[in-house]
Amino acid sequence: MSNREHVRELLLKMVQVIVEHPKAVSIQTDYEDETIIFVVTVDRRDTGRLGLTGGRVAKSLHIIVSAMGMKLQKTMQVEIDKRRRN
Repeated sequence: MSNREHVRELLLKMVQVIVEHPKAVSIQTDYEDETIIFVVTVDRRDTGRLGLTGGRVAKSLHIIVSAMGMKLQKTMQVEIDKRRRN
């Protein structure tokens, strides 16, 4: 398993612990130039738990993933999908 996959799996586990509907959590990996973007989708009822992009939880996830990316010499970001899964 690659380092990118390890980061993705860790992010998945963290989000699943935070939300009330962990089976609805999915993470898609996108690439933009030299940046790896993890797009997190959760059940629509759980979007408030993540705070979307302005909340403390979302900011904390951004900080953790960015720090892991710095360790791996990669630029990594987290995006919370605002379209929400039902």
